[in-house]
Amino acid sequence: MEDHSLVLSMAEQAEGPESAALVRYWLARQPEGFSVFRLISSGRIVAFTTRLVLPTPPDEADIVADPVVAAAWRYSQETAPVRPGEHVAMTRFSIYPEHYHVPSRVIDLSNSRVQAEAMRARGRAHGFLVYHDHAAWAERLHVDATRTYHRMAVAVEDAGFEIRDSLHWLYGTGFPKGQDVGKLIDRRRDDHPARHRFTAEFAALRDSVGWTNPQIDACSASTAWRSTGRHSAGPPPCRPSSSGSG
Repeated sequence: MEDHSLVLSMAEQAEGPESAALVRYWLARQPEGFSVFRLISSGRIVAFTTRLVLPTPPDEADIVADPVVAAAWRYSQETAPVRPGEHVAMTRFSIYPEHYHVPSRVIDLSNSRVQAEAMRARGRAHGFLVYHDHAAWAERLHVDATRTYHRMAVAVEDAGFEIRDSLHWLYGTGFPKGQDVGKLIDRRRDDHPARHRFTAEFAALRDSVGWTNPQIDACSASTAWRSTGRHSAGPPPCRPSSSGSG
């Protein structure tokens, strides 16, 4: 394919024939892992990336063919072994010959996609970004799986880097279901000491004149507060009938 030829040419231009041979190997093994970047103005391909998905157990052919993949598997087995059903993800190549391994829009876009994929990934045990010039990227963003973040942080320090500010994607499960805020506020109001005091004074006044709650409700005005705690739209105010002889 024409795209394959351009990808191989860019790999050799940027990293030499050995790198181009590895690109050819992974083009045959995982062609779906390759993405090319084109200029909007002309459609010309200017860069490509390769994202590998390496399930466990590791394929011996991959380990023999690619020393970087072999090193990644060795690291994972020595730190947090990949469990059945999990995989190792690796951005194996990020080739932009015109701006090789320096901050650029293409590389930033590629890294943003890597981070997005890391957030959505299921069963990802480790994630690797491969750069030849690691010193140029020492202070760039590091991403790892949630289960193995602490190991990644220790490994970064053991390699001689200093961890400064970092970004964390936090998420949680088991949150309570949504509640009616208005009802929550009403319940809090009902617990207010002033409400309890008013209720007690109202009950004492009612009892002192011998009234009942139904009598108060029957005589409440349209703007009065009924004894049941609801506004009434009933008849105008009245007096309860008095007992005894007139």
